[in-house]
Amino acid sequence: MTYHCKMNRRKFLRTLVALGTAYGASPLIRGTWAQAGERARVRPGSLAELEAVVATSQGKGPVANTNAVIDVLGGMARFVSRGNFVAVKPNIAWNRSPAQGANTNPEVVATVVRACLQAGARQVVVFDRPCEDSRRTYRRSGIAEAAEAAGARVEHVRAGDFLETRIPKGKSLTSWPFHRYAFEADVFVNIAAAKDHNEAILTMAMKNLMGIMGGERGDIHRDIHQKLADASTVIQPDLNIIDATRIMVAHGPQGTSPDDLRSVDTVIASVNQVTADAYAAQSLPFENLPAGGLFGYIKAAGEMGLGETDLSRMTERKA
Repeated sequence: MTYHCKMNRRKFLRTLVALGTAYGASPLIRGTWAQAGERARVRPGSLAELEAVVATSQGKGPVANTNAVIDVLGGMARFVSRGNFVAVKPNIAWNRSPAQGANTNPEVVATVVRACLQAGARQVVVFDRPCEDSRRTYRRSGIAEAAEAAGARVEHVRAGDFLETRIPKGKSLTSWPFHRYAFEADVFVNIAAAKDHNEAILTMAMKNLMGIMGGERGDIHRDIHQKLADASTVIQPDLNIIDATRIMVAHGPQGTSPDDLRSVDTVIASVNQVTADAYAAQSLPFENLPAGGLFGYIKAAGEMGLGETDLSRMTERKA
């Protein structure tokens, strides 16, 4: 079975208008899509020295592992300054419970929220554009409750939140609407779940960024590997965290049974989503990967110079 998360533009707009109304927010539709021109998010130079650094923690549980990798990278205060607006994008794509492993572990999300607030963030917003109804995925995943309890504001996306953005270095994708928080937040944190994927092979940090993409996402699945690499030329989170508390090794991205999951009790972090994905693909016990562990979008991004894909060139810092 193939899962494209495909939704045509008219249906997407209608759904977001309904959600905006249901949650008391203006849908802010400006024509079809707001025009963002050349806007692009690039990591600040202060984090450049961490581009090839990967922090890992294993065997401590999701909360301690998450705190550990943040500390290894210098603490959340290295990323978040007092008064910052922080946008946190987990995987909340599926109407599945935490035990089913289809979304980011809610404890990992809550830990990141608390760390941001403790570093002085004035506001932390948690959001995603799910593949299923967000009112159900946010609730059943446990992420909405956990994030709010930690002090975040949980938002459902609206049509007017997406900004058409040129991708000058794109080879297959030259323009696409992205969620405005990818550009407007002072700090953008990407928290992915490590999973098998029937088309992309794996979904991790780079693939998780499809949740900030508007438009007909089914179109992204055509030449998906190059398009994900293209998107990474303009969307560069300040911090990428890969939740590998449980990894899904088969029948992704939703899974079919507990047999699809492996408990590895690991969290991985890097400022660079390509580096994070390359490390995770070659280090976690996934099945049926190409020889060497590298594939598709990771290779494409590496060839475009967007991150380190060679383990021997990475600096691994274990907590």
